[in-house]
Amino acid sequence: MSMLLPFRRDSPEAQEWDRRVARESGHQARIEAAFDRADAFDRLGAVELALEWLDEAGALSGGLTPTYREKRQRLIREVARPGEAGAT
Repeated sequence: MSMLLPFRRDSPEAQEWDRRVARESGHQARIEAAFDRADAFDRLGAVELALEWLDEAGALSGGLTPTYREKRQRLIREVARPGEAGAT
């Protein structure tokens, strides 16, 4: 069964729709990549880079979720206390 579209598949409207979907998909991929990079740099202990990618993810997505806001605060505390994170 095919879904009925309000315009023909080869129409300018359909082409514009395809462009909009592609832009949105690309934007979503950039958001996901920024969060993935933030998480990866956090695991590596590269706190400043993790913060940069969290800031990028937040800017792209319109803000951070509560979980990522908490992670960002933890990373900021780690930057404020260099050398204490691994100290015994």
